[in-house]
Amino acid sequence: MDIANQVDSIVEGLVRQIQTKLDSQVNQIVTVKLQEAIAAIDFENKLNWLASVKLDNLIAELQIDQELVNAKVDSVSDIVVNNIQNEARTLATNLVQQRLYSGIDLKNIVREAAADEIRRTLQDFTFPAASIPASALQSQDLTITGEQIRGGIISRFSSTGIDDRSTAVQMSILDEGVVIENRVISMGLEVKGTTVLDGDVVINGDIPEHSAIYKKILEHSVTQTKSELNQELFESYSSVIFNNIRTEGLDLNRITIDGKEIVKGNQLGYSIVDTNIQRLGLLQDLRVDGPAEIFSTLHVTKNRIGINTVEPTAALSIWDQEVELGMGKRERDVAYIGTPRGQRLIVSAGKNDNLIIDSDGSVKVKSLEVDGVRFMAVDSAPNFTAPVGTIAWNRKPAHGSSIGWVSLGNAAWAKFGILS
Repeated sequence: MDIANQVDSIVEGLVRQIQTKLDSQVNQIVTVKLQEAIAAIDFENKLNWLASVKLDNLIAELQIDQELVNAKVDSVSDIVVNNIQNEARTLATNLVQQRLYSGIDLKNIVREAAADEIRRTLQDFTFPAASIPASALQSQDLTITGEQIRGGIISRFSSTGIDDRSTAVQMSILDEGVVIENRVISMGLEVKGTTVLDGDVVINGDIPEHSAIYKKILEHSVTQTKSELNQELFESYSSVIFNNIRTEGLDLNRITIDGKEIVKGNQLGYSIVDTNIQRLGLLQDLRVDGPAEIFSTLHVTKNRIGINTVEPTAALSIWDQEVELGMGKRERDVAYIGTPRGQRLIVSAGKNDNLIIDSDGSVKVKSLEVDGVRFMAVDSAPNFTAPVGTIAWNRKPAHGSSIGWVSLGNAAWAKFGILS
């Protein structure tokens, strides 16, 4: 139950008590006022007057016992007075309650007064230890600042930048320094000032070559090594070193002679001008300034290439046993392809001797076509189908026969050049 509900229950009780007291006080005040008002009324004179007005004639005719009449009047007066008092009290009570309840929000007034009184009381009230249950607190809007926390141990502490999962004390913060009971795991570490390490230093990564500590260690090692080297030490280890180089090899990334690079990584230096390399891998670029020979077959000299010859006679000279084929320039704007040593030249396609050039200057063509017109040789008049315009030469001419025939299409031929 929260404070608002508790205040409402207290207010309900106070309102009931106030209503009861008000009803009692109103009844008392009305009774007193009625009694005072009734006491101020001369009922006897009023009744006598009323009775005299109504009963004058009757009274005048009757024999009245004055004492008896007075007694009756007194009894009637008491009844009337009681009736008037009761009626007046009821009317007054109803009127007061109507005025109170219709014009005054008694419940709200009492609630505010009770709430003010509770607040004033709570400001100076000291709650006993363990007197407020946690369920009575409204935690949704509850805010506790760091300045309000003093002492004690906070279990499972967590914040935006801290996640405490330890089960024992791992770090102690003192005026003299910070004591860490276990390992420190960090993505990076930057220390300003002197660092003292009691124990071994294990570095799994690399030390940058440009760092000051790397350079200092290197310089110190070189200096220390130089200071401890002497001729006797060098001679005692030189044979071991040379033998190891001879058997295991020498792994160097860069070799220089007289300041010129001989080897740099996988590259030979440009200062190497003479070598006897007998085997190379796949070459992507090769430049030669001078004669070159490849497998005793390809010979390259200035402006000449020879295949199977070391003395090419043309720009390109190809020898196959005793046959030589040359390609080059015959004269200005004239190219030359031929056999300079009086040998026959055959131009072939599909294993056919399409063109035969003899050393005597004759040319033999097995089948010839000139600008779409086909030429052939036959032993007798042709009777087969051939494209229009095909020329068939007579291989066996005689007196009175034709030199040849020309195709007219559809196996029709016309002879020409009659020999007479």
